[in-house]
Amino acid sequence: MNSAPGVIYVDMDTVDLGPAAQRLTDLFARVGDDDLSKPTPCPAYSLGDLIDRIGGLALTFTGAAKGITSGGWWPARPVWSEWGTRG
Repeated sequence: MNSAPGVIYVDMDTVDLGPAAQRLTDLFARVGDDDLSKPTPCPAYSLGDLIDRIGGLALTFTGAAKGITSGGWWPARPVWSEWGTRG
């Protein structure tokens, strides 16, 4: 691949994140509303905080992959704020 001036291209193997995403989905499916306030190994974060962090990072990486660097894609409230209404 030819590089444009000032641009460096790096060949990388594609990583299939599907199995990891499915495992995380299966894990989150077992989390009930009463579990969200439970502690994690990090005293600063509850389980709900951790889920919110993972959701935020997923949105961040999605935005970055789409070339969005600011605004419009970050949730206005914690991801788990509507936990009890999920389908």
